[in-house]
Parts: sequence; structure tokens; C-alpha cells
Amino acid sequence: MNVRLGYVGAEPAMPPPPPLEKFLLESSTADTQRPPILTRDVDPGSVLQAYHTAQALLASGDWEGAENAFKQLIRIWPTAPAYLLLGFVLFVRKEYVRARQYFGKAMKLAPKDVPPHIFLAITDLRMEKPERAVSEVLKALKIDPENPDAYFLLGYIHANLRQWREAEKAYRKAVRLRTNFAEAYQYLALLYFELGSEQAGERRQRFRQAIETYRELIVACPDAISVYLNIGYLSDQLGETEEAAEAYQQAVEAAPDDLIDLAEIGTYLLNVRQFCRASAIFQRALGKLEEAPESKDVTRAQICTGLGIAALGVYGTRDADDSDARILEEAEKYFLDALADDPDYIHAQLNLGSTYYEQGRLDDAINAVQKALDLDPANASAQRNLNVLMEEKLKQRLLEAGLLKEIKRPIRDFAPYPKRTPITVRGTPLSETIVEDRR
Repeated sequence: MNVRLGYVGAEPAMPPPPPLEKFLLESSTADTQRPPILTRDVDPGSVLQAYHTAQALLASGDWEGAENAFKQLIRIWPTAPAYLLLGFVLFVRKEYVRARQYFGKAMKLAPKDVPPHIFLAITDLRMEKPERAVSEVLKALKIDPENPDAYFLLGYIHANLRQWREAEKAYRKAVRLRTNFAEAYQYLALLYFELGSEQAGERRQRFRQAIETYRELIVACPDAISVYLNIGYLSDQLGETEEAAEAYQQAVEAAPDDLIDLAEIGTYLLNVRQFCRASAIFQRALGKLEEAPESKDVTRAQICTGLGIAALGVYGTRDADDSDARILEEAEKYFLDALADDPDYIHAQLNLGSTYYEQGRLDDAINAVQKALDLDPANASAQRNLNVLMEEKLKQRLLEAGLLKEIKRPIRDFAPYPKRTPITVRGTPLSETIVEDRR
């Protein structure tokens, strides 16, 4: 064979920080969702019934029902919290102009409250009016000069405007005011990373600043496990392989027992080619899944596929030896287990085809990839794999007929070698492995 299995996926990158808007909106709505303090001029029973009805609809994601319920609440209890929550419902529905109107009404009823200004600023960002958003944040800081959420949002807006020094200053102020402000640390580190990525001359300095910021976060929030992955990624980018390996190992050791977290960490480790560590994480996830087999968020097919890809990765990045057959048998078993759990799981089907290919079972590989294509006729990875495999089949027939002298042996690793141009594929899920030309 003159082609070699390639493990390609989305370009490896740091796990992103949590969405800023989600965090700030949840923080700002926390006070508004407390049971109302009622006055004598309202009927307590009517208000509480309307309030609890609206909250229940909000929690269930029934946005239209929640809108009507909050309007009913406002008719009998027109307060700033009620207007804020109604505006929040409209914000989620992307009706930003109407949302802003209700946030404005909340602000008029409670001119000394910070949340209305935070809501208005976030809405202005969605409406692509960052200067107006800055104005709202500054109004919030005039009311409460020591508000960490306001400084955090101010830093984010400045970063979006590429006003880097102002953004850095605001983020730093936020973490001084709230020392365990994990989100602010993560966005500050992201700022340094983006600066280093854009400015080659400052790359090392900025990446080091990002790493140090993540280390500050670990001290402040020891349970921020994804930070170790970020440190590993940045260390890799700086060529500090020992530091990267140590950080990835710390992520493995500190990983929680939450099934979703384990699946996400394992997938990330696959993307950065930490196959043995990814396998250890997926093994833990598999054990966790056996304890709670009814999980709807992560399936056995997904976990087994991750284990199979990890085995293929180990096989593909080592020198050839007698254990190759055993590793490929292990990968095959995991993919078959995945398909036994979910026969339509295309990622397992594709990778099973790749495993058969590596085992020299060309006909089985073609059949497996064809099944993947039957599941999803528009799948580009499956179509490319099938084309390459059919070409390989043709070469075998030509060789058998004496019309071709030889078929080159496959490349045994993925390291750069002379006169080879690396192939970069962006945006394809890692589990959709591709048979690539590696001549």
C-alpha cells in the first residue's frame, strides 16, 4: 500500500472559555429570580401565582409562554425585576430592540441598580453597537465602582474593539476585585494568546503571559481542570514538550468523574495527539458510563469510538513492532462495540474501515466505508476514503496482472520527513479519520 492512515480533525486549539454573555446574564438575573418582596397595595396570592408561573415557564425554555406570563406579572406587579426578566426572555429570542425597551424600563424604575445597565450593554453588543455598550458599563461603574462583573464586561468590549491595553487593565481589575473570578482569568489569558498569535515577534512573551495567567487561575480555582489543557497546548506551541506533557498529565490526574467532562477532555487529548492519555480518560468514562448506563449526554458508542481512535493513534505514531497486530485488534474491537451499541454511528463505521485498511483487509475496508457512505451519502470523508481505497484495489489488480511492478510500503509515522509537505485539514471532526496520500 502506498497510502497511510491520517488522523485529521479541527486544528488543535485551546479549549475556549465559557460564553461571557451566558455567565453575565446568569449572574445578573440571580437577584431578580428571588421571591418578590410584596407591598400592601398588591394581592399577594395573585402576584406569587403569576411569579411562579412565569419562572416555571422560563426554566422550561417555553419562551413564548414566559413572555406572556411576565407580561401578566407586570400588569399586577410592575417592578424592575419583572421588566428585566421579560427583557431577558426577549433577548434569548433575539428580539433585541424589544428587549432593550424593557431593560430601559427596569433602569427607570431602579436607577441605582447595576443589572439593567449590564443587560443593556450585552444587548448593545448583540446589536453591534460596542461604543453604546461601553457607555452602559461606565454608567454601571458610576453606580458601583467596585463591581467586578462590570469590569469583566468592559474588558471584553475593549478586546472586541482591539483596544488591548484597556482590555487587559479591565480584566486585571476584575480579578483583583474577585480573586476567584475564573471567567475573567480565562478571557485575560485568551487575550494574551490572541496577541501572541497575531504578533510573531511577541509570540513567546505573550504565550508565557497566558500560561502565567492560567497558573494564577489554578491557585484561585483549583478545580479549573481545563486550564491544564490550555497550559499544555501553549507549552506545545512554544516547543516546551516536557512542560506540555506534565500539564496534560495533570489534566488526566485532576479530571473529575463527570461523564461529560471526561468525554470532552478525552476528545481534546485526541486532538493534540496525546493518545495514551486520551485512552486513560476514555477508560474512566467507560467505567462511569457502566455505572449510569442511561446517560443521554454521552453514549457508549461515542466512548468506544474514542478508545478506538486512541488505539489507532498509538499504532500510527510508533515504530513498527510485533505488537502492531494486537493494537489494531484492540481498535477493531472498540469500533465493533460502538456499532453494536449504535449501528448507525458513522464515526465508528469510518474508523472501522481505516482499521481494516491498516490490517491489510482491503475488501473489508471498502465494505465498511461504503456502509458509512450509505448512512450519510454527503459525507466528504467517507467519499474520499472510498475513492482512495478503490484506487488501492485497482493497483492490487494491476500488480497481480503484472502491469505494475510494486506497491510502495506505507509510511510508519506522521513526523515530517524530507520533501514532504504536511497536509492540513480544518474543520473535520477528529473521529472522521481520512486515508491520506503520504507518498
